[in-house]
Amino acid sequence: MSERYLLYGGIMIPLIRQVLADFRCRSAGLIVCAGLATLTLPGTLNARMPTRVEDQTPREYWQFLFLYESTSAPGQEEYIWHPFYGQYTNAEKAYEYRHSFYPLYYGHGTNYWHKWSVLYFLTGEDKYHADTKEDSDLFLSPLFHIGSGDDSDEDYYSFFPFYGTMKAKFGWDELNYTLWPLYMNWSGKNYKAHSILWPLIMWGGGGRRSDFRILPLYSKKEHRGKYVRRTFLWPFFQWSSEALDKKDPRSMFFFFPVYGRKSSDSGSMAANTILWFPFLGGLFGWGHDDTRNAAEFNALFFIYQYASYDDPTIRKHILFPFYGYYRFGAALEKEELAAEESTGPEFDYDKTRREASPYYKSAEFITPLYVNLKTNSILVESDYHVLIPFYWDMERYHRRERQYEHYNKLWPLYAWIKDDSGRREFRSLVLWPMRSDQFERSWGTLWSLFEWNVYANGDQYIATLWRLYSRYWNQDEEHHFLIGFEYHHAPDYWSVEFLGGLLGYRHDVPHARNALQEPGSTLKLLWFDI
Repeated sequence: MSERYLLYGGIMIPLIRQVLADFRCRSAGLIVCAGLATLTLPGTLNARMPTRVEDQTPREYWQFLFLYESTSAPGQEEYIWHPFYGQYTNAEKAYEYRHSFYPLYYGHGTNYWHKWSVLYFLTGEDKYHADTKEDSDLFLSPLFHIGSGDDSDEDYYSFFPFYGTMKAKFGWDELNYTLWPLYMNWSGKNYKAHSILWPLIMWGGGGRRSDFRILPLYSKKEHRGKYVRRTFLWPFFQWSSEALDKKDPRSMFFFFPVYGRKSSDSGSMAANTILWFPFLGGLFGWGHDDTRNAAEFNALFFIYQYASYDDPTIRKHILFPFYGYYRFGAALEKEELAAEESTGPEFDYDKTRREASPYYKSAEFITPLYVNLKTNSILVESDYHVLIPFYWDMERYHRRERQYEHYNKLWPLYAWIKDDSGRREFRSLVLWPMRSDQFERSWGTLWSLFEWNVYANGDQYIATLWRLYSRYWNQDEEHHFLIGFEYHHAPDYWSVEFLGGLLGYRHDVPHARNALQEPGSTLKLLWFDI
């Protein structure tokens, strides 16, 4: 939001941004200041890729105590050695997901891409293009970074902080450094910059842009026709002219930390702050923007904050640490109109209303252990209630997949999941305080006292006391597991086994689902049929 210069943003952020803009990554400012020490977290699973057997097709299930389980269905297969290793494959999506001692290691990918991570510290990414070209990245944060492509000029390596090159990172085409921060340079499109003892000395330019700084003495950052930003004896004296290509340009002056002001030439916008400090904000701050019907005020640094905007709609009211509310999104009137047109609760199954709902995000906290987060976007609608760290209630509706999910957790007693595919999951105990379905699937059998699952195809599963006894069944089949003993009964066979086939007996009978099967009996000894 460009107008967040009011108060906090308008006074100090332009100065911080002057340094951070070298990497076009304001949100990664702390990482950049650490000297490219980026912790590259793998992204979310593309298009909500599954990590377990799903849909309503028939399944085959087998387990051995709390150590091993496998599930297979047409086109899908999963097996887990708890917690050592697990793998899921989906032939239809050409997708594979693997994990070992999760979150120590996990990897996933398709025929076109593959990502993996070791404790989010060592990461890798491969991309496979239609023309058979391949791009690869290997990142050991923050020391090593190796990348390769089909062409030799796409290869690079980085051994931070001694010497290296990075390509297509931090928003730049190429970045080079030697004994960082002693020297570095970066380029993108028609812009190129150099720095000595970054961020103290820097110069660069290209096109209509030019940058120069020798901190703390003087700095200037200019985009001709758009903005000019200067500092003298940084951070004490800072001033700038912004939005020079707009109808109502703006100017800023800041004498750190005593007083700062930003205002438009017409006077329709103004922001002021007194005694402003990083991370704390201003002792007092106030501002307005008439073009957006906006007003903002803060007192005692971040203790009290108030803001109201109409374009976009923003509401903020915080009395830290007792209460806080923040909302960003479409006009409140649109949200209220959508609610009036609804015939049910917020998380009903009226998908037509969901698709028409306005965009917004909101956050509310009390004490601050209680938190409520809401999102309504083109991809997801969600409503989270959290009492840190004990209680979690999370509802989500994924618009693209048209899937609804409800997660409820009272740590460490239980966790409960249900969705509109018919899936239900209940587990007790749950030792991980936050939500991590994959962590519980990998480790949960080691401390689980009771489990109950209903799958999308109607199959059910129940287990007690670290899976010493468990039962998997549906309308046609029964499977029982008791401390190494197994009993299976299906329309085309029944069997009894010990330790997965060390000793066992199976009797087959003719049935329509296996027309080629002949009737007969089989003994099993040392896992061999005799």
